[in-house]
Amino acid sequence: MKKEYFDERQIPYVCFHYLMDGVSYPDDLGQSMPFDEFYNRISKGAMPTTSQVNVAEFHDFFGAILEEGKDILHISLSSGISGTYNSACSAVEELREEYPDRKILVVDSLGASSG
Repeated sequence: MKKEYFDERQIPYVCFHYLMDGVSYPDDLGQSMPFDEFYNRISKGAMPTTSQVNVAEFHDFFGAILEEGKDILHISLSSGISGTYNSACSAVEELREEYPDRKILVVDSLGASSG
């Protein structure tokens, strides 16, 4: 999905990370590396690897939203293929103590696609 889709709907997103050709990139919806370049590199043999969003990143991401007085519904990549869901849940447990009046819900999508 493109960044504009999220921006137009005011949907915040947290970036995964990937490593390609020895360089770490945020998966920031084609901003750091345009999608066509990403797929071109793969077609030439590059093999990207991914890493999950860690607890500290979720804490910062969710914390900024909670600071605005907003509640959170986060739909996570499936716990069956990534530890990201568990990282989000760990961050939420910490944040519930800091923001007891806010509603925070993390949903395990059980899927690997947004479409």
